[in-house]
Amino acid sequence: MAGFGFVINPEYLQQHQLPAPKTWFDLAQPIYATHLAFPIPSKVGFAPAIIDFILQAYGWQAGWALLSEITANAYLMDFSQGETVVDRIAGGKNGIGLSIDFFVAAKIANGAALSFTYPKITAYSPAYVAITAKTTARPEAQQFVEFLLSDSGQKTLFDPDIRKLPVRPAIYQDAPKGYYNPFVAIQAMDNFVFDNQLGIASQGITVALFDQLFTQRQVQLKKLWQTLQQAENLLKHQYDPYLWHQLQQAKKLAINTPLTAADAANPALQQIFAQRKTAAEFETQAITIEKQWGAIIDRNYQDALKLALDIIATY
Repeated sequence: MAGFGFVINPEYLQQHQLPAPKTWFDLAQPIYATHLAFPIPSKVGFAPAIIDFILQAYGWQAGWALLSEITANAYLMDFSQGETVVDRIAGGKNGIGLSIDFFVAAKIANGAALSFTYPKITAYSPAYVAITAKTTARPEAQQFVEFLLSDSGQKTLFDPDIRKLPVRPAIYQDAPKGYYNPFVAIQAMDNFVFDNQLGIASQGITVALFDQLFTQRQVQLKKLWQTLQQAENLLKHQYDPYLWHQLQQAKKLAINTPLTAADAANPALQQIFAQRKTAAEFETQAITIEKQWGAIIDRNYQDALKLALDIIATY
């Protein structure tokens, strides 16, 4: 297995006098603005799961609200320049990035001064193995699969150049000191268990919505959250109940999504976004729906920004 979490450049954090984040909510704090790298889910293979388990762990509305604040702090990456999140953090361009653990482990094994943090709430990506139906070497294939799941095969995963998480709990008794144990960690995850199949079913929708909310509107998003934070800081120094209510209205608009969890669970809508790349009819429908989402998002962002600016103007 592999786990999701934060790749960290300790030297970078020290230079910028930043504490190491431990939770997803830490990443939403204003102090991490410009210091975070976030892979774009529609462009990076492992990234859609990040959306999925945040939505499952915290709920549809609260999950999107959290993602909104995190992405407002982030540099969004599509890997088009051949640079990964881990490369970017190792190079000191940002201090924190969202990644899968083994990418970071491989970099550390080759000398990079990085660390990896598993937040309390996280998810795990399983690796798969199969014997093909038409193989002409079935005995050898079967032998290899048996090796992978054997004690020696599972312990091989502890090698620094591999650094994966074994799927057999008992194997961790022989793990190197300090080796992360997901079977222990999951006991502290408030009974949260990530449902990978549930996430996959609506993944086309959530990835498209992420792009509409954040990727395509990040300039507006950053400005909006900076303005909301400025308004909130003013109110903390000089509290006004009416203006505080207005700020909450603005925040509600900022984090509002143009569809509900029930909408995302609609099989017909899921089919449109799952098959848009292979069926021209579905692609046309998906584009039309995205335009509708975009219009709602633009209006919400504009109205939220106006409310926040009105608060600031009052002072």
